Amino acid sequence: LINTKNIDDLLKIKINDIDYGKIIYDHCVRFSGIGTIDKVLDIFYSYLFKCFLIEHQINYILNQNDIVATVQTERQFIPGAVLFQSALVNKKKVYSRIGASNKFCVVKYDDLNDKFRSRYKFSKKLFEEINIKIGEKARKEGEKIIIERFRGINEKQVFHEFFDGPDFRKQKIINTIDKVHFTKKELCDQLGWNIEKPINVIFSSDLTDGIFDQRWSIFRDRLTMLRETLKIAVNTSNVNWIVKPHPNDLLHKVITSTSSEFEKICENKDHVKLIPNNVSISSLPKIVNLAVTINGSVASEYPSFGVPTVVSAEAICSNFGFNITPKNYNEYASVLKNSHKLEKLPQDQIDRAKIFIYLYTEIMGVKSEIIPENDSRDFDEKKYWNKMKNLIENHDVKKNNLLEMMKIQNEKNDRHAVNYKLITD
Repeated sequence: LINTKNIDDLLKIKINDIDYGKIIYDHCVRFSGIGTIDKVLDIFYSYLFKCFLIEHQINYILNQNDIVATVQTERQFIPGAVLFQSALVNKKKVYSRIGASNKFCVVKYDDLNDKFRSRYKFSKKLFEEINIKIGEKARKEGEKIIIERFRGINEKQVFHEFFDGPDFRKQKIINTIDKVHFTKKELCDQLGWNIEKPINVIFSSDLTDGIFDQRWSIFRDRLTMLRETLKIAVNTSNVNWIVKPHPNDLLHKVITSTSSEFEKICENKDHVKLIPNNVSISSLPKIVNLAVTINGSVASEYPSFGVPTVVSAEAICSNFGFNITPKNYNEYASVLKNSHKLEKLPQDQIDRAKIFIYLYTEIMGVKSEIIPENDSRDFDEKKYWNKMKNLIENHDVKKNNLLEMMKIQNEKNDRHAVNYKLITD
């Protein structure tokens, strides 16, 4: 660190094949709430020593015991990222999970090169298997899901964005405002825009979470992506731009928010505006010309409506043939500046997006018979453990659905233990 002159140098630091620099930066961004850091901070030294200690401890445990695999949900930050990468360096498999409550998916990692691969990143092999075996069914079910999601039906929401759902799933810090479905004319009338101009939407992301939860990215972090995208929008007036903040700006009480960045960069620019509070997201698919996201759920949602969608980092669906994936900043900027020339996606790409929606929402989840249904934001620990005790005592091990799916995962050497029973002709 003494010889580290800037953040770019920091991010290159590796010790024993572990990405110390990225782990330190990621941890600091997350728990400072700042979003991006432009200089080497004193706190980095403390984080460095913590990483050394954790690596030493986990290596001792792994080498002194006959351990073949580890189980770990959190792969980011300190200590999670050090534990995760240390296990892979020591050639131990790591099993993680995605999903919520008692319906989830077990994910396997066994390659150090995949240390920054998102848990939600499904293999192309699995996607194409679904497409071949049940493509038409998956397309129809995916279409139903996405329509219900945009109508606000809570069970069909993307889990980590359920704060857009019904009031009972919201914390008090989330403002409850009646949403209205707008036509393009009504929205343009409210914003003072020419209805003939295309409208692009910039979907901001959680600015402090998952900044290295992908194997490639055009930008260093999520806040940098937002800033650079807003600058392009400000200088591209042949279309109008809506900026939609992420709900987690409020939840995580970030210091640097989408709204504050908008005010600094887009002040007095009539063609770039924050989304009005009363506009329902159900309005947008029929209005939007281009959806812009770093790699959020927008990457599959809007293509399922035929809306071209550009990602600036590896998304969980970005290799399935329905996203615009520029390779560098110049290509990214070109897509945005020439977005007025874009047309609706062809039907085959729309269908593939719908198939992915079905995979992500239904096939991904496998219900556990020994874990009670639960909501972490309304959690009664005593009741939870009593329910689990009863489930375990009455459980027939021979009828363990999750275990059955994991056996198939192992036999097929698959990345995810999905609900294989749904992938049938």
